[in-house]
Amino acid sequence: MDTLIFIISNHTAYINDFYKGEWKKVSFNKRDFYELYCHYDANELIDFLNYPLNYNKFKNTNIIILYDEPIIYQYMYKVKDRFKLANSVTISCLDSAILYYLCLNNLYKNQIILVENVFYKVEISDRFLTLNEVEEEEEYLQIDAMEISKVLIEEKNIELPLNDMDIENINHIFTFNNIDTEFNKCLILSPATITATETPVKKFLEVNDSLIKDSLLRDGTAVKIGDVLFKYYHKVKGFLKTTTTILEKRAEIEGIFFWDNRQDGNVWANKDEVIGEIKIK
Repeated sequence: MDTLIFIISNHTAYINDFYKGEWKKVSFNKRDFYELYCHYDANELIDFLNYPLNYNKFKNTNIIILYDEPIIYQYMYKVKDRFKLANSVTISCLDSAILYYLCLNNLYKNQIILVENVFYKVEISDRFLTLNEVEEEEEYLQIDAMEISKVLIEEKNIELPLNDMDIENINHIFTFNNIDTEFNKCLILSPATITATETPVKKFLEVNDSLIKDSLLRDGTAVKIGDVLFKYYHKVKGFLKTTTTILEKRAEIEGIFFWDNRQDGNVWANKDEVIGEIKIK
């Protein structure tokens, strides 16, 4: 059985193949990565894997997808049917997999690591190992996607100094799932950085997006494609006047809508932040 592990970091996919006890990096026209900035890119990536790389629509293949940002989940959600012939499909958080790698290699210490062009600060806090993205540092431990992939083939029965969510994510990686279990919800991402109250725009081309609070859909509402989830004012300072338009966020699938927004001060939501989800009936 073939296993393909997608490690998607900073909008870049690194794919490693494990077959008959041997590992290889998947290459794309002499590059060992593929950039993903929309679901069309994800579609083209899968096209390339099928031809010229002959992955045969992933038949007899276990797929593991690890991602760092919610927008990547959305890209994969929109192309999920491309994986329907795979033997299994599992999708989980990259951060948890990195922490699992550190634990297996006894790297329990405060340090900076570099994982495929992204820097992270590793800290031991409240007996747990934590990971946070940081700016570039001069001294660091470099870890590539292949090293992380190699610890995800066989689960090790060890005690992990991680929080419950990371342990749950790691356990999930080692289960066999399918597109129905992995993509049973559609995340709702904020289309812009939206404030809770209107803010004056003073400079030329300055923009303010502010929530229309009474437009918020009730939590737990059944929605159809095209139903309005919420509205917001889009205000732009022009040369002679300020223009204000009302924009809408609409449902892209049918299901039950739930909010998942935790407001931070006057910022109701940052761009591409998860603010809710639609669970498929």
